[in-house]
Amino acid sequence: MKRCEHCNVRVEGSVCPLCGETLASDENKTKHEAYPVYRVKKEAPAPNTGARYQALVVSMIIVAVCAFINLLTRGTEGGYWFLDIAVILGYIWVLVLHTIRSKTRGSVKFFVQVVMISLMLIVFDLNAGGGLWSLIFGIPIEAAAMISLATYIVCKRKMLWSEYLLYGFMILVIGFAPMIAVEIGVVHMFWTFFMSAAYSLVTFLGMLMFANKKYKETAVRRVRF
Repeated sequence: MKRCEHCNVRVEGSVCPLCGETLASDENKTKHEAYPVYRVKKEAPAPNTGARYQALVVSMIIVAVCAFINLLTRGTEGGYWFLDIAVILGYIWVLVLHTIRSKTRGSVKFFVQVVMISLMLIVFDLNAGGGLWSLIFGIPIEAAAMISLATYIVCKRKMLWSEYLLYGFMILVIGFAPMIAVEIGVVHMFWTFFMSAAYSLVTFLGMLMFANKKYKETAVRRVRF
């Protein structure tokens, strides 16, 4: 029987079935070791930047080919559909590199997602004829959906007070952002704008009330102990 130093078990054979380390015979080990044995932490492999650059080049080639075909066959009343391809690929890059692989704050990732989705809706709207459906319906409804998602994240995840307040601030920004189109005169006031703004304000006030209650409970607990 041989003993695995990592798993602290005795097994038969020359390889531990749990961790895969090669086992040394007990007879070959010294009875008195000068230093204790520590597990060596394996370093994570370096990111494959070459594959990332190759994917970026492929994405740029796809957009360039689509732009060439679009401009060549566009005609007088055709749209720039290659922009749809470009913004979709851009969103995929942001989703993979910033939202999934990045270690930035969750609230920042969330806000970047809102911005990218809004940008895609606007580009799709312009290429479809510029009916302003993205500003009147798309972005306000998206804002309400994202506020609901942020509320769910705040309720389910444990986070610091700074992160909690940052989510609350972003909820206000997301809810009132569609009002910018009304202020600059692009579109007129519609019920969707009022819906997103009111929903964000009610959610933010609810978060403040909940935060105040949790703060009081934490303060009382600290005084008692």
